[in-house]
Amino acid sequence: MAPSNPTIIPLKPSRPFTEYHIFFQLERNYILQTSDKSSDIDTTVEFSDIDLNASTRPPRYRSLTLPKQWHTKGSRPKRRGHRKTHGKISFVELTKLISQRWREADQVSRGYCRELAQRGLKRYKEDMKEYVERYGEDALQSTKKKAKEKRDEKGKQDTKQDELVQENIKDQIRRESTQKALGQSLGISSHNNQKII
Repeated sequence: MAPSNPTIIPLKPSRPFTEYHIFFQLERNYILQTSDKSSDIDTTVEFSDIDLNASTRPPRYRSLTLPKQWHTKGSRPKRRGHRKTHGKISFVELTKLISQRWREADQVSRGYCRELAQRGLKRYKEDMKEYVERYGEDALQSTKKKAKEKRDEKGKQDTKQDELVQENIKDQIRRESTQKALGQSLGISSHNNQKII
């Protein structure tokens, strides 16, 4: 069924986290909350916003304080403002450490992350089915088409800017070569603009 107002089509549902992304969220919080400087962590989360399913997590992660729906993409109500980093570990070091721990993760942790990822994927497929039923197959194509048009437009703008820069460089080279030729014909050195006697 097509929407009543075809000009207003909401964004399609976000793709869910993969099992690695879920593991990354768990491990990141584990590292930050168990580090030496863990007292710096903002624990001023309302009780209603805390995930109460800690008992279902693998033993290593049961003591973590996590927000509700921490494993769901787009679950944060709004983008947080800029704030200073925690200073405990750089993002590069954090990523390397977590990827190493992912390779060494036990089956319980991997299974937990896989289960959450599968639930998220199932929910995503249901949401996509509902989205297509409500807005039609054309809605998916139109969002893809809009994204492609946006990329193409940006590419055209970049190409136009590159062409302008190239033209400016060519004009400057022409001016300099004209000035140099004119200076040589008048007997003026191009280095110090003094007349050669």
